Amino acid sequence: MNILITGATGFIGKYLTKSLCSNHVVTVVVRDEAKARNTFGNSVKYLSTNSSSFSDELKSLKVDVVFHLAGNSSFNETSEVCQQLIEDNIQFGTLLLQGLSNSNMKLFVNFSSSLSFLENEKHATNFYASTKLAFTEVLNYFHSKSRFKVVDLVLYAVYGKGDTTKRAINYVIDSIESTEPLLMSPGNQQLDFIHVDDVIKLCGFCIDSMDGFESFSRIHVGTGISTSLRQLAVIVENEMGVKPNITWGGIPYRTNEKLINVAPVHLNSFWKAEIKLNEGILSMK
Repeated sequence: MNILITGATGFIGKYLTKSLCSNHVVTVVVRDEAKARNTFGNSVKYLSTNSSSFSDELKSLKVDVVFHLAGNSSFNETSEVCQQLIEDNIQFGTLLLQGLSNSNMKLFVNFSSSLSFLENEKHATNFYASTKLAFTEVLNYFHSKSRFKVVDLVLYAVYGKGDTTKRAINYVIDSIESTEPLLMSPGNQQLDFIHVDDVIKLCGFCIDSMDGFESFSRIHVGTGISTSLRQLAVIVENEMGVKPNITWGGIPYRTNEKLINVAPVHLNSFWKAEIKLNEGILSMK
């Protein structure tokens, strides 16, 4: 099967690409081909967005499945950042869909943000979330005029080994070796931590079961289990044997921060996460 992946050099993208390239023909869309080659070598094909013939090459591809991970996340809302979010989260995906609209693509798997939803209703928490939500409307448009199926994966707090992006769980774990206390918010945010291996298994399931999907499906990719940051610190201490060095309340909550962000997994009729948080934390040692 021919698979196209955007955002392949990101945290989830690396796991996904490596899991698929042994059994499928994988093409990765990248900005920095040299960087991508250092990661994947000759195991995949490359399509550079910096190529003058990018649009023509995209249109000539024979793609069965697309995993669209590429995007930009920022809680900053300066004019420059907002412009970049629009370009990365809306414009690029639109050009991708336009280039593939006349292909024989069977399935487009989009990666959305839980910050764009309240339960299963659209509700953007910040500008970043609004751009992710706006792209789903663009996706709906192209989907309505073509025959490909769409699976919209709404990601919650994905974690795992090798994540170079600083997320809450990484800050907590890294504080163990810090001599200075880590200043964090009061820590009462209720988050849903989902291990990257569960996400990758779900992606494989999407490929294997795409004939059984409806024309547009949405899956909330979380465990449904609520864990506060303070509870997370206790779990990390129990599993790693060292107390995180954190000063709770050292900084305020972010403006418009979503304090309860847990996946409504009761809406997922055919998938369930398997890895428990304590097991996932142990794997990050």
